[in-house]
Amino acid sequence: MLPTGIYVPMVTPFFEDTELVDYNGMTENAAKLCAAGVTGLMPLGSNGEFRSLDDGESLKVLSAVKRGMDPNVTLMVGAGRESAHATIEWIRKCADAGAEKVFVLTPSFFAKTVGEEGLHRFYLAVADQSPLPIVLYAAPPYAAGVEIPGKVVKVLSSHPNCIGMKDTSKQPVEEYRPYLSEVFQILAGSQGKFFSWMTNGAVGGVLSAANYAPEICVRLMNIYANTHCAKPHALDLALQKAGKAISGQYGVAGVKYAASLRGFNGGIARNPFPVLSNAQKTDVQQTVNWLMEQFAENG
Repeated sequence: MLPTGIYVPMVTPFFEDTELVDYNGMTENAAKLCAAGVTGLMPLGSNGEFRSLDDGESLKVLSAVKRGMDPNVTLMVGAGRESAHATIEWIRKCADAGAEKVFVLTPSFFAKTVGEEGLHRFYLAVADQSPLPIVLYAAPPYAAGVEIPGKVVKVLSSHPNCIGMKDTSKQPVEEYRPYLSEVFQILAGSQGKFFSWMTNGAVGGVLSAANYAPEICVRLMNIYANTHCAKPHALDLALQKAGKAISGQYGVAGVKYAASLRGFNGGIARNPFPVLSNAQKTDVQQTVNWLMEQFAENG
């Protein structure tokens, strides 16, 4: 099962001079995020630049997160690979390293040919053989546009080892909502879909902004969980605006710099991601300052 709450798609901090992983910084981030009241930590996803890490580094990142996190917080690790075989082998390594659950991105290298049948075969094989519960990860922007069809979700939602889905797709909530149940749950995968999913049965959200504003995300989650809202709350709109200005403009590098401004270990993004200019850093700082002012007024 997926506990209700905010899940953090953790960034992986790299040192500016060497681009090596700051593992101690990762441990510190995990501790601070848990102290802010988040429900889950999700390292090695798109915000974590998992494709820029080798397997050895990825396992060290997993260990670093475990060292810093509250044992009551869920640890769900990114496990998407381009074949079912490679994905299953990686999940086994994650299980040995202490992961509780994994989220599995769609294969996308052969995006034009993977298709509905290929996705069904891929996820079914992974669910059958994974030693850990799996969460489907629908994120077309990071997977060459590959979507998970509702027909595939329908079949997998009844698999005992497939416990949910992180929805970062462009599909309306109606595409996947019929398949929600007590054993198959949804996490909104973006701020733009958070309100619509929270009013349609989701148990929480995976929000990039939780890397730099976890207290705001947790507060908004509590509002949606305990209050009937007919439209997005002011904090939601503020997070959406900030997200467009930070991650929308500058990608992971922007999220990392925002995290650094808030006292987390953001570091830089690995090559080929660009290094922010001084003007861009000022832009991010102004946005973060504005966001915190909105929290003070509407929190």
